[in-house]
Amino acid sequence: MLLVAVMLDLAGFCIFILGTWFGIDDYGIVDIIAGAIVGGWMLIRHSSLGVQQEENQEETPETPALQKPEKKTLDKTPSTPSSKPKATALTDPKSMVKNKAQEMAKRALKRFGLNFIIELIPFLGGLYPGWTILVYKELEN
Repeated sequence: MLLVAVMLDLAGFCIFILGTWFGIDDYGIVDIIAGAIVGGWMLIRHSSLGVQQEENQEETPETPALQKPEKKTLDKTPSTPSSKPKATALTDPKSMVKNKAQEMAKRALKRFGLNFIIELIPFLGGLYPGWTILVYKELEN
């Protein structure tokens, strides 16, 4: 995908160079095509990432059968009201994975939207290798 992003940025740069000498402009067509390709890739990547995390969460057993029971020891220190352990609410692992996937998708959408806006600005979009940077950062995460 990185190679595709580099090719799209090179096409945009070449059209920008031709536009400065001969008045040729792509009217954002390369940016729309690149947005569809990279945006679709990011959408598929994040949707499959959430499903993959859910499957990994389901494969782990909740209570292993071969685990030895823990030995309990009595604590000799007096119990005070402030030292009692507080009860915490248990959360469902599926909802935790879903929330994490949604958070990652929101960050990716924010990066994609900002990059798409920068690419639509006429001169800045031609010089800025935004699709390559976006794909590289996405693969880095």
